[in-house]
Amino acid sequence: MTEATQLSAEQNRSDHGAEESRIDGLAAVLTTQPASRYDDKVVKALEHLRSQGVSFNDMSVTMLAKEVGISRVTFYSHYGDKRRVVAMLAERTAGRIAQEVEVWYRFAERLTYEELREVQDRILSIMETHRTTLDLLIETSTYDEELGKFYEGIKQTIGDMLGEVILKLRAAGRCDPGLEPSLGIVLANMFERNFYYFAAAPGRERHEEVLSWLTESYWRLMYCKHVPTEPKLG
Repeated sequence: MTEATQLSAEQNRSDHGAEESRIDGLAAVLTTQPASRYDDKVVKALEHLRSQGVSFNDMSVTMLAKEVGISRVTFYSHYGDKRRVVAMLAERTAGRIAQEVEVWYRFAERLTYEELREVQDRILSIMETHRTTLDLLIETSTYDEELGKFYEGIKQTIGDMLGEVILKLRAAGRCDPGLEPSLGIVLANMFERNFYYFAAAPGRERHEEVLSWLTESYWRLMYCKHVPTEPKLG
């Protein structure tokens, strides 16, 4: 087990130093809502209703509560309206992604190519597991201004975290000293768009090559190095 993998598994037991508090603070923005015991059932309810041809606009709280097997009152007490369902589920998913970016930050100056690939593979797995949530967020953000701002805010926060990774790499002399932390949002969008399109979107199987392409791109750009070995596909 690599250092990065071990840290991801033991993250809740880690003793964070003062240096890491900056990135911890950013990650905390995305983990403010505790998980509900109904989350999995709500996601399955959303998947089932969508498979029946029911659009999110046409879904009512009554329909969702019935699918989950709880009362409207219980549903509202846990989630509020259906817009908040999307926001809360997406926030928790983004929080899990933020934790992996945090792993990247802590090991940034000594991360190997294969460990970077491991981190990105775990992020892809999160996106695949929560593809329904991501799909709903992307869909609703196109016509709901509040959810659109929420979605952009999540990506900006991940971008800020990647900006912190760049600052740490610059301090360690592992990247181009002219690389600006503002590039973080570009990298976050590149990662999210490509992973979603090639792997996480509903109905898509994982496109293994995309993991190699993105890992190679991040390595060359952020670490200013040639890929040490031929990327492994699968």
